[in-house]
Amino acid sequence: MKHYFEPRAADWSAVTIVAPVDGTVVGMDSEWAGVRISIQSSAYPEFVLQVFHVQPVGGLTPGLALQAGQTLGTHVGPQTYSDISVRRNGTALVSYFDLVTEAVFAEYRARGVPCRSSLIISREERDGDPLSCSGGSFTNSGTIESWVTLN
Repeated sequence: MKHYFEPRAADWSAVTIVAPVDGTVVGMDSEWAGVRISIQSSAYPEFVLQVFHVQPVGGLTPGLALQAGQTLGTHVGPQTYSDISVRRNGTALVSYFDLVTEAVFAEYRARGVPCRSSLIISREERDGDPLSCSGGSFTNSGTIESWVTLN
């Protein structure tokens, strides 16, 4: 389960990307656009968060300890959205919004999001309205609304 973010900024490459949790960088993998940074949570080591399409700051390397809010870099640019995923015990994907603190979620609530579930397409919903892929790209978008606009 991934969550995508479309920056409002005119220059997407100027959007600062920060560490979502206290943790340790456990991977940095080049992607077709930028770098995927994997961070293992200090408080909950069974969770690894992956932040995609980052142009990392200098000195960011595997093994580096991070504090939540620490700058990872900037979004790579307008060629793709920013996104995040969370893996539990290496395999199970869970929603980032199920894991954020109440203080963090309060920021989304202040921007018009009534509850966490309004940001999550459940397995049952997606199974009832599946997406198709071909060559790594979606061939349909389903009928479930997949974007939430923040005010």
